[in-house]
Amino acid sequence: MNKKFYELNIWKKGYELLMKVYEVTGKYPPEEKYGLVPDTRRSANSVIANIAEAHGRYYFADKVRVLTFLVEKLKRHRAICVLLSEEITSAKMILNI
Repeated sequence: MNKKFYELNIWKKGYELLMKVYEVTGKYPPEEKYGLVPDTRRSANSVIANIAEAHGRYYFADKVRVLTFLVEKLKRHRAICVLLSEEITSAKMILNI
């Protein structure tokens, strides 16, 4: 029996990531409304979209191509998270929290 893409464990994990990203980005400062907020959300959305796209591909080579692109998207998302982590750390140091 073929699973639907939304039944795959990897898609479910990606969806959990997406929901967490929306929760966290909702707490970003207002000046990031047109900066990091949409960029971070778009990055997380592309994760589950690429998983769904790869699942729908018939040929193995197509699946590999789409999933390779997904790995690059995840690297971008991770870079954004590192940037935010560093910003939070430096803000805490400045505020002596």
